[in-house]
Amino acid sequence: MRFAVVEQARNRLALILVVLFVPLWTTLAFEVVARLPLRFYVRPVGRHVVMDGNILTQVTGALQALALVVGFMMFVATARSVLFDRRLVQAGYPRSCLAVAKCSSLVLVAAAVAVYATAWVHLFWRPVQPVVFAAGMFTGALVYGGIGIVLAAVLRSELAGMFLAIMISSIDLLLQNPLINPNADSALVRYLPAYGAVQSSVAAAGLHGVPWSGLLLGAGWALGTAALGMAAFAVRTRTHSAAVVVGVGVRAELSEPGWQGLWVSEQGTAGMDSAEHASGPAHLGHAAREFRSASRGEAPVAWLVSEGFEPKNWMVFLTVLLGWHADGFAGAGWGLFAAVFTAVLPTLILGFGERHHYWGDRQVRRRQDRVVAAPGVLASVIVGTALLFVLGAPSEVSALVAAMLAVLLALLVITFSWKVSVHAAVAAGANVILVSVFGPWAGLLVPVVALIGWSRIRLRCHTAAQVIVGAITGATVGGVAFGLLR
Repeated sequence: MRFAVVEQARNRLALILVVLFVPLWTTLAFEVVARLPLRFYVRPVGRHVVMDGNILTQVTGALQALALVVGFMMFVATARSVLFDRRLVQAGYPRSCLAVAKCSSLVLVAAAVAVYATAWVHLFWRPVQPVVFAAGMFTGALVYGGIGIVLAAVLRSELAGMFLAIMISSIDLLLQNPLINPNADSALVRYLPAYGAVQSSVAAAGLHGVPWSGLLLGAGWALGTAALGMAAFAVRTRTHSAAVVVGVGVRAELSEPGWQGLWVSEQGTAGMDSAEHASGPAHLGHAAREFRSASRGEAPVAWLVSEGFEPKNWMVFLTVLLGWHADGFAGAGWGLFAAVFTAVLPTLILGFGERHHYWGDRQVRRRQDRVVAAPGVLASVIVGTALLFVLGAPSEVSALVAAMLAVLLALLVITFSWKVSVHAAVAAGANVILVSVFGPWAGLLVPVVALIGWSRIRLRCHTAAQVIVGAITGATVGGVAFGLLR
């Protein structure tokens, strides 16, 4: 944690931007822009607010300045420390601790610059709710801090990172300023990253009601970008270890079901985590025999249940069923369209990673590998969710996919430190959604969730606690998200 904070303090260019660029940009916006009254629709409270154009521009300009500064700071810190972080991981330092340090430094930096920007705005005018105003600035800074970490995973040049941060934030914030875009209250604007932050800040500037939905939306974007950033960080610090040795000169064949636990089962992960730090291949061989997953021949019923109720099968079933319920054949077509992004593409991504040895098997049972696989799967679901909302798909289908996206993000956050059952999470979330759509009779599927949990335990892919936590996470996060978005 201390090293992560020191890294931020050593970035002199970013500190200069904080000290000079934030006040310069907000001052120019207030003094130069015409003070024409503009109507701004505050969606969280469902009403328009009339504010001077220079004040609205100062609010969006402050958010853009924070986005640039925090995004650039996190990009530079992550890019410069990647080699050191990878060496720490290779030496046995927990990647989860490094991720927590990155997140903590992001929170501290975002909070500091948000308070600084709020204090500077107070020199010109006083927001009606200064604390809520600072909270809106804080969520906007968090969102672009996460984006900066993601960019560090795919870019090598600091100039390229700065350029992309400028482009993304400019498109995002300029489109939400009614002085520049008369159609700033368009429905499409709601899907921009800083939308919740802008809505919260403007509402806090001129209204007394707390914009809870805007703050929650901003927090959701912040959590999502931070989770993607941490997943990208895990990819950058991934180490290419040699093949696991079962005996002297003998390599375990990962394609054999009985040896999958050596590489990817949860019990195997726990066993190999301790075995990797032991000396000698004999110890590895003992761990392999003790912690390998159950083969198809050992537990045929459990294998059948686990394979039949995979998350991708649930998503195909649910998207088509809810689409049919919403709009007949046309709705079922929308369901198939959604299934492409929630089942087909994720399956292809996981298969690609398995073939190229990025992870052990298609179900990605090793916890560390799940963090590496998450960005591709999340990208597919995020694109699908955006297309469904933008193209006007039935609300039940769009809400279903968005709810499962929320479940995936929650599971990813947990996975940084502990593994939970995705099978149980998706099944439990599906059950809650079916009950909310079709009524209590759908609750008869609860035993199916229990059967799926039993199969994962029987196959030694999860412990009972991991199944229970996964089911609770899927039911609560999926059910609440579906209810809010439906």
